[in-house]
Amino acid sequence: MTWLEPDQPTQANSVNGLWHLKWARWLPERQVWTPGAIIYSSTQLFLNWADAPSMIALSDTEFYAHWLEKNRSDVPYAYDIHLARSEDGGDHWQNLGRVDRAQKAHQQSYDGFLSFLPAGPVGNEARVLWISARAGEPSKPNLKGVIKPRMTLQTRLLGGDESMALELDGDICSCCTTTAVQTEEGPIVFYRNHTPEEIRDIYYVRQQQDQWLPPKSLSDEGWKINGCPVNGPKAVSNGKRVAVVWYSGADEKPRVRLAWSRDNGEHFGAPMDIDAISPAGPMGRVGLTITAQDEAIVSWIAQLGSDNTASLLLRRVGESGAMGDYFEVAKIAADRSTGIPQLALLDDVLFLAWTQDESVVVAQVALDQVPRLPKAPLNPS
Repeated sequence: MTWLEPDQPTQANSVNGLWHLKWARWLPERQVWTPGAIIYSSTQLFLNWADAPSMIALSDTEFYAHWLEKNRSDVPYAYDIHLARSEDGGDHWQNLGRVDRAQKAHQQSYDGFLSFLPAGPVGNEARVLWISARAGEPSKPNLKGVIKPRMTLQTRLLGGDESMALELDGDICSCCTTTAVQTEEGPIVFYRNHTPEEIRDIYYVRQQQDQWLPPKSLSDEGWKINGCPVNGPKAVSNGKRVAVVWYSGADEKPRVRLAWSRDNGEHFGAPMDIDAISPAGPMGRVGLTITAQDEAIVSWIAQLGSDNTASLLLRRVGESGAMGDYFEVAKIAADRSTGIPQLALLDDVLFLAWTQDESVVVAQVALDQVPRLPKAPLNPS
């Protein structure tokens, strides 16, 4: 787990001052977390409720981590993605600098929303995929005083066979999280796309035989919205099967939707709507994992009441479309203070993490607590 922590707890509400990027490891045999250790410290860390730092463990000793760092203090969104690597299990970290060394530091816009994947035949290789304002930064703001460069989807390899950044899509939504999975045929990245007509549906790009295929729409919903909804997708894979969950507000109808693929993402089935109990529709901010029985476990924020209290829910979803009953993990705030809750599965235990009252909350839910799928009716014949 990674998180950001102020050096002085009394300054937690301030973006100024010294902040630390910290990490801890869960020890299953002792059922405890290791003490939080510092990866990187700076007075220039960019703090964002939706775009959080992350790390990937390629082995017990080989780690990569990323964070966002400001380039200048007089422009609110002038920041870049920075990377670090550890080869000794997190005891020491080497700062690798910006994610794209060939690109100058951003002066008016940003790189962000990075996803890690293990990659390549060499054990210490990782793939990164992220959103970048590489299409050029305008010199003047628009009529509303806002600078809006065209955002792109980029990727590159880290480690033994490092590569230059490669553009996968030249116009995407500016601030929805990306998500990526590794299938038997190669990686897939999912993201929210953008068109000149302000359509922002979920798209994906697949790599097949070392070639990246053209971007493809996951579901042509035609959601027209004149600003980023800050509500990205989440995907998981166990080989040939791929599941992806996302939020949509198409037709003025908020929905959390899930689709399955049985052929490494070449085709996806019809989307299923996951939340049927939120009176005004769910809020989204989704999480996803997959069980050994090829069942998806979805997490999302549902707004069941009329006040500012929401619920963090779980639901089990089968490939056939069968769904279990809802499981409420906790009541949480409906505003941005909770961030985007994270979901992971380890040894039949679900781990969920979110922020609450300027602290990180971690909940554990036994997989058996999440209601199972309804049994299929017997065939009379």
